[in-house]
Amino acid sequence: MTMQLIQTEADWDMALKRSQEGVVYVFKHSGTCPVSTAAHEVVTTLITDGVITNPIYKLVVQGVEDLKMKISEDLAVKHESPQLIRIQSGSATTVWNHHDITTDILSN
Repeated sequence: MTMQLIQTEADWDMALKRSQEGVVYVFKHSGTCPVSTAAHEVVTTLITDGVITNPIYKLVVQGVEDLKMKISEDLAVKHESPQLIRIQSGSATTVWNHHDITTDILSN
């Protein structure tokens, strides 16, 4: 499994719709932040190791101000980066930010 990019509002709508069928994740990533780079490595490892088996979508936050804020508003979650959001039935059920995105926390 690979992370699917969210680049447009239509991509986001598809991800949100898919959450009606089961759990999905959204990973908000900053390409300029070392903490986000480390979190990206954690999420990639969790996918590779089979810890995250549900669909996962990635939003690179640079240059998509309106889209990152729409996601935050739709889920009623304050925008942060890096941020991993577990979504089910159109609602955020768990949110991990910054240094909370670790293999230990997410594997439990």
